[in-house]
Amino acid sequence: MTSHTPHNAHKYGQTSAQKVSLDEYLGPARLQPKLGFWSVTALGVVTTSTWLAYVQSLAPALVGGGIVAMLWGYVLVVVMGAFTVLSLAECAGIWATAGAQVDWVYMLSPPAWAPCLSYTNGWLAVFGMGLLGLGGEAIAARAILSMAQLSHPDYTILPWHISIMGVLVAIITAIYGILGARMLDKTNLACFCVFVPLALALMITLLVEGSGNYNSADFALTSFNNATGWTNDVIPFLSGLATAAFAVIAFDSVAHMSEELETPARDTPRAMVLAFLANNILALAIIFAIVFTITTDLSDLALSPSGFPILDIVYNSTGSIVGTCFLISPLTILWLQCTADINISTSRSIYAFARSDAFPGARFFSVINTKLDVPVRAVLAVIAVQIPLLWVNVGSSNAFTAFITMPAEALYLSYGLPSFLMLVRGRKLGLDKDSAFRLGPILGPICNLIASVWSVCLTVFLILPPTYPVTAQNMK
Repeated sequence: MTSHTPHNAHKYGQTSAQKVSLDEYLGPARLQPKLGFWSVTALGVVTTSTWLAYVQSLAPALVGGGIVAMLWGYVLVVVMGAFTVLSLAECAGIWATAGAQVDWVYMLSPPAWAPCLSYTNGWLAVFGMGLLGLGGEAIAARAILSMAQLSHPDYTILPWHISIMGVLVAIITAIYGILGARMLDKTNLACFCVFVPLALALMITLLVEGSGNYNSADFALTSFNNATGWTNDVIPFLSGLATAAFAVIAFDSVAHMSEELETPARDTPRAMVLAFLANNILALAIIFAIVFTITTDLSDLALSPSGFPILDIVYNSTGSIVGTCFLISPLTILWLQCTADINISTSRSIYAFARSDAFPGARFFSVINTKLDVPVRAVLAVIAVQIPLLWVNVGSSNAFTAFITMPAEALYLSYGLPSFLMLVRGRKLGLDKDSAFRLGPILGPICNLIASVWSVCLTVFLILPPTYPVTAQNMK
């Protein structure tokens, strides 16, 4: 084993923000390149898995806005997300490091503020990615148990069932993250090759089964459902953006893997943008198929006993338990890969944070197992936090729900800060000119500005109480 710590000149608080090369920043010891452009793009697609995440967490949108929130809320989040991912990609084209937004903020900040701002942003990134993985484990557990419930109607899903299954998923992701690191490129490429056909299969199934009984354009495009108790429709719509926000985040997952690329400055930003486009084109196609074929009352669908609306949508369309499980099973396998990729990206973020002496137990967690070429301790740190949190669901489902809805707020704030700093300082210093993915003097500031404002606005939207009257239980 060897400890990956940065040169003293680059530890937090010991240097001013400046332009440095990747070699200068990382020093002689680092993770070895093992990913190519297409494999890291596939990892970005699978990690974000926008359409998978969206169809598996529809409840907030169905309750708070119905079709309008589900479709047009998604479009709003994607358009704003496009400006955000472009803004971050430009930064990744300058500093392609595992720390991603942590290092970007450090390099872009005024020297006196660099340690404080980068440290804060680092915790937002680690916190957000860690809880995103927690949400992934819970959704994977719910998917598996929902199929069991559909096959055995007498079975009731209890909170502790989800916790146990979630723990099993977390352990599987850690084993894969440690022992399967050298297969990361192949497994993600394989999943991507399944990802697209599966999305098309789901879309075609919904359209074929609903043939002759499609919803009207008026219902599919403008139907609004407010089952929240709020007398106005604005707050439900804004809180209903949680579904889209959860599905669209994790742009930074590719950036955290950048040190494992042969040509990181060139490939990282391109992979970020391409993964974003591929994910959201597929997601938009599937959402259109759902809104034109959905047959169940939206309020009933949101309150489904399975807690897994897409299973009910597919079952109502096909009328077949076997057919539904046949379609949902590969979705669940892909979701397991997605969750594993999220946790792997989180481990790289922890490793980079520790390498900069900014994480508790930095010397311990910045160690890389040279035989496996994996920061094993950082991988285990991820599930060491997630496993106890999975058991919160047994004591309080509301508290657990609060945990798994927080990643969007934390991650969007971590995206907004480097975008803001690039706008107000980075461009004045000419740092954008060093990017392998330069946005230019017009598009660049526009993306930075919109990404900065959107990160704050969305955070406010997502903490609005989803139902009324507001109580200690439903307040986020």
